[in-house]
Amino acid sequence: AGLTRLVTLIDRLEAAHGAPPALVAARLIAEAALARRESRGGHYRSDHPASAPIPTHTRLRRDLAAVRAAA
Repeated sequence: AGLTRLVTLIDRLEAAHGAPPALVAARLIAEAALARRESRGGHYRSDHPASAPIPTHTRLRRDLAAVRAAA
């Protein structure tokens, strides 16, 4: 719930201020954390407490067209 609230806050900040690099980075970090469906090391999720048998990287790609349209 906290990560979802954070993404909503980032949406509001981007609507008010555009997409400066700090907000883009914050969004990528929050969305990557939401995409992860396991806990590993210091990245604990109470809604997904188990670790996957094989670790995988979470990869996201920002839609540059949307970023440019918001600017």
